Amino acid sequence: MLSEMPEELVTEPTLVWLVDSESKAARKCRITYTTGKIGWDADYSAVVSEDDDKLELSGWVTIENNSGVAYKKADVKLIAGDVRRIEEPQRRREMLVMAAGAQGGKEGFEEKAFMEYHMYTLGRRTTIKNNQVKQIELIEPVGGIALDKRYVYEHRVNEKEVQVKIEFENTKQNGLGIPLPAGKVRVFKKDPADENLEFVGEDMIDHTPEKEKLSLYIGNAFDIVPEYTLVDSEQGRRWRRRTHRVELKNRKDESVTVFVDERFSSTVNWSVEKESHEYEKIDANKIRFRINVAADDSATVQYTVRESW
Repeated sequence: MLSEMPEELVTEPTLVWLVDSESKAARKCRITYTTGKIGWDADYSAVVSEDDDKLELSGWVTIENNSGVAYKKADVKLIAGDVRRIEEPQRRREMLVMAAGAQGGKEGFEEKAFMEYHMYTLGRRTTIKNNQVKQIELIEPVGGIALDKRYVYEHRVNEKEVQVKIEFENTKQNGLGIPLPAGKVRVFKKDPADENLEFVGEDMIDHTPEKEKLSLYIGNAFDIVPEYTLVDSEQGRRWRRRTHRVELKNRKDESVTVFVDERFSSTVNWSVEKESHEYEKIDANKIRFRINVAADDSATVQYTVRESW
């Protein structure tokens, strides 16, 4: 125990500047530094139309401040991209910059390219209190976005379920054309019985530039039942031959198209020796069958693949 506090003992984090001035006068200075425990995430809401062919998209920024300091009437800039920080290698998305000083322009966020990233500048000041989680609108609702709903089955991923995916283009022609920061997209659809929005799934998107496609895996189809069977399998010293069969049962009152995917290891040579339906070679490791299934009916695709190594 100390009998008295030493004069130069510092009990709180402190930064001291030594300033050399040629004249005695008041001077303004700007201090720039990085701090931790404050960050942001992007969140999106997507509302699917009644016919599942259009989409309305809106976006929000969620800022969480646990830095120990409140930022009053601060200018806010968000930098989206894979910003590298050595002390935090696990954080891969964005930086948040706040400073004093007026910003003109719009009330919402204004986006621009910035070095290899994208910067979103809030057109008004805002206060972010310590230990506060605050949401600010990033993208005003954009409707009429053309949507493609797809059913995808891949037995190596999930043998018992058919995935439901929605895809749309991030282009000006499609009503968007906005660089989208990485974040979670929650998907809703309006129930015509009471006009309430009902949650139908969610997925994460990566940083998505303009003119790129977004694909959201939102859940599994209830009324499309797959049944996978390995019909035959034989193997030699450096080869194997397998016959696969996928039966798709459509219990809907409308016809559907299901994409049946088959993947192969990059370490093998493969060839399809026999198939019941035409297929498309997607890349070096994947083929895709497009199977039409009538309402309340079933369809079966069968194919034999030889692999060697």
